[in-house]
Amino acid sequence: MKNEFSELFLEQSYSFDVKIDDNGNHFIGYLELTPKAITLTINGDEICERKSSLYFDKQISNKQVMVIAKNCVFELYNLQCIRSQNLRLNEKVGSFKYVFNVEYAVFYECRDFRSENSFRDISIYSEMLEKWLGFTPVKEQLLNDYHLKKDSENNLESRVNINDQGYLFISYDWISHYHSISTGLNCPAKITYQSISVLNGESIFKTYNRIVNYLSITFGNDFIPSKLKLNYDATSILYTKSAYLYIPTNSKPKSIEGNPILFPSGLDKFNYDLGLPEFPMESFNTYLSLDHNTLNKFSKYLKYKKMNVLEDKFLGYFRLLESLCLENNYYFNEQEVINKKQEIQDFLENIFGDGSRKAAKSFAASFKRFNSQKSSTGGNISKYFKLIPKELSTQWNLPDKYVDNICLARNNITHANDYTISDDELTQYIKFSEVLLVIKLLELAGIEIEISSKIISRLSGYHQIKFREETPC
Repeated sequence: MKNEFSELFLEQSYSFDVKIDDNGNHFIGYLELTPKAITLTINGDEICERKSSLYFDKQISNKQVMVIAKNCVFELYNLQCIRSQNLRLNEKVGSFKYVFNVEYAVFYECRDFRSENSFRDISIYSEMLEKWLGFTPVKEQLLNDYHLKKDSENNLESRVNINDQGYLFISYDWISHYHSISTGLNCPAKITYQSISVLNGESIFKTYNRIVNYLSITFGNDFIPSKLKLNYDATSILYTKSAYLYIPTNSKPKSIEGNPILFPSGLDKFNYDLGLPEFPMESFNTYLSLDHNTLNKFSKYLKYKKMNVLEDKFLGYFRLLESLCLENNYYFNEQEVINKKQEIQDFLENIFGDGSRKAAKSFAASFKRFNSQKSSTGGNISKYFKLIPKELSTQWNLPDKYVDNICLARNNITHANDYTISDDELTQYIKFSEVLLVIKLLELAGIEIEISSKIISRLSGYHQIKFREETPC
């Protein structure tokens, strides 16, 4: 599809002839947006002072480039040159062709881009979101209003206040048409993040990743969006124009009907008879308020989940579980040690006398570190395992000292020891680690263990650790 669209859908491909303004020099290019990749091809002549700054270097990436197409502008982020060709007629005259891979692109419906344009929110559309919500009372009311041919007053499922950041809305668009021979209603679901501060393309991308990572974990599968619509800040001159974020999704949703969602919304009016708890929407606030290092734990889990090599997946899960269960024991109250730092220094000076001031000061400064004692990995994981409700953990096919066996397997694989382990056994270790990981990550997002333990059996592959009774002969 070439320059023919009203909306930018992530499952569709688009191509554009573009112009690149490179420090006052203009070059022609070709931009391709596909579900697998975004690529920018630039061609041009270099004559005397007319040269491109977008040169080929595998070690250097161009963070942001703007290209202009017919009636629209694209901001391209994190370009990496993957192919290049340079021809020289002489020292002053030559030509080049560069092909760049682009991580993501922001589309603006305008002829002239201005850097002061900024966004206020992003709306994420997906078929998976439709399945998660089901047929809710709000959606039923939308349908009733449509039949009565009146505008609906409420299309909002949920609104969550995100501490010091903004709001998150789960709602529906209202798209209806009436014709002499046909009528129709479409209410696509969307999740919208509205920021209290303005957002640029880079911060929009980070926000998108944070939200989709959490949705992927709560859904139990990669959350694949269909459309990412951006809305301008009210002060922008482009306020009434369209804008979209385009990201290669690399895949399509796995059989939406065949794969159960890990933690359904619980809002489905007619089909929610599974006896599961309702999804706590407030967890979005808890999750999005976490610090960067903690949020990174969620993305790491999703990274390890995609690994195909069993040993790599197992080690990734184990390292992450180890870091999440880490606990330090202290000989003395940590805050009191900090408060008594000067007293410790004075005490040491009194013992060792003149000339010991520098050494005593250094030792006192390190006393906080000396006061802590790292617990064993196996002990920390076992301690967390004991927090799992008995009605769940007693269903698992786990022998005595199971956590010790997992720690031993980790050591053998890490240190390349001479060991033997079957794929079935390693797969069970992986699934046990993943179950604890998901429960722990949901706990970080404010979902208590007692709640997550009621839905964890819906995790793909859960049967690998569930107890199986012997069939009598």
